Amino acid sequence: MITIALYLTIGMVTLAAVLNVYRLIKGPDAPDRVLALDTLYINAIALIILLGITLARACTWSRRC
Repeated sequence: MITIALYLTIGMVTLAAVLNVYRLIKGPDAPDRVLALDTLYINAIALIILLGITLARACTWSRRC
């Protein structure tokens, strides 16, 4: 069950990052682009953490890292 939640969360954070890239490119003003870049940075950190949790979980289940 936790694996499904992890994959679902990774998908949602990835979608948020893609939408941030769209706002970064299409932003009407400079403050919108700065805010999109800041949010993209936070989403990238969240993705790194989620992938680390997912890979560590797979590593402990298979016992082959």
